Amino acid sequence: MIALTSTATAEPAYVADPFRVSSSQRGKTTFVKSELSHPLKKAEQVSKRRRLDGKQHVEPCHEDCQEILNRINRLTPRVGRIEITDSEVLQPLKRMFGDKAIINVIACRGTDRTMSPPSSVHPDEAPFRKSLMILRPSGQIAFETHWEKWKHLSHRQLVRPNHACRLNITMFAKDREMPSTDVSEDPRESDHAAASGSQDPVQSNPSQSMHHDESKNHSVDETQPEDSQWPYATDSVSTQGPLPEQSMRFLALLGGNNIN
Repeated sequence: MIALTSTATAEPAYVADPFRVSSSQRGKTTFVKSELSHPLKKAEQVSKRRRLDGKQHVEPCHEDCQEILNRINRLTPRVGRIEITDSEVLQPLKRMFGDKAIINVIACRGTDRTMSPPSSVHPDEAPFRKSLMILRPSGQIAFETHWEKWKHLSHRQLVRPNHACRLNITMFAKDREMPSTDVSEDPRESDHAAASGSQDPVQSNPSQSMHHDESKNHSVDETQPEDSQWPYATDSVSTQGPLPEQSMRFLALLGGNNIN
């Protein structure tokens, strides 16, 4: 008796490909968040300032950051962002971040994205930005370690996901201008000009100097005795030196004639 067996083929099993990217993840881009620094207490800041001894810019202390955040927190609305124009708030902020010249400051509550500059700010006018913030949910105070050059960023990179914060203060700034050195202000040239200026009164009137020399020579001639003409007297005597001998001969001739 022959046993009949079933030869049905097994259905293939579909296994998920680990390298396959779903269509929902295909257009998602991950942005790297900026590096943050936390301000030190004032006592620690003083010791760090002494250690650096002016070799580099010293970061703002915790107390100064807390004070400026409290001031701006009272000015910021619950919804939307605001441009800070109060000089009493801007001046301390400019001193805290004095390595750049701050041009514009905006603030916003409850944001987790970077903020773009106002339309009134040209990229060449303030090409750098940095944020001071109160982090959420920890409530810690932090600021971005480096200034970001946003001039060549696309709009997608300009406004991108970043640190979640309760209050974000973004500053737009430019490099500080170095004091220009004028060539005419060279100390050596100024000393030379002063020296030449001190000599001008003597050399500006040549007739006066000639008159002074003539009067000086005249005074010397008046004080010189009459014997100063002795060289000319000597010459006259030397030319008349043979006269005594000639006179003797002449007298001898006269005497002979008288005897005759």
